Amino acid sequence: MKLYRLFVDGKRVKEKELLPVIDKFTGKTFGQVAVASKRTVLHAIKAAHRTFPAYSRMPAHQRSKILAKAADLIEQRKDEIAKVICREAGKAWKYSVGEVARSVETFRFAAEEAKRIHGETIPLDASATGGGRVGFYLRVPVVIKP
Repeated sequence: MKLYRLFVDGKRVKEKELLPVIDKFTGKTFGQVAVASKRTVLHAIKAAHRTFPAYSRMPAHQRSKILAKAADLIEQRKDEIAKVICREAGKAWKYSVGEVARSVETFRFAAEEAKRIHGETIPLDASATGGGRVGFYLRVPVVIKP
């Protein structure tokens, strides 16, 4: 029986609480997924805040490569992932394979868009005082404080 662990702050996390993954066709448990404890959730949040400054300065081409790599990894394990979807969700193979393919596509689209997230220039001449002026904005990552 496969155990699906959490991955937090670059490491696999061991949790006490496990949730069974049940095959919709046989009714048998074929895996277990870890349930995140409050401590693990708080650790994940702290890790995200700690690493945010470095990741927010990461050049677009590097973010694109990370997303493309995620697409590649999903594609490499497509049969395994589709099998889990079939068993856990009770979906037909055809639809499970389609769901995985859609995930790969989504990551590939995101990889391309990561290179296109930039600002825009805006003519300000709609205002009487804006003649001959241009405004601009840049899209940058921000942290929203709770």
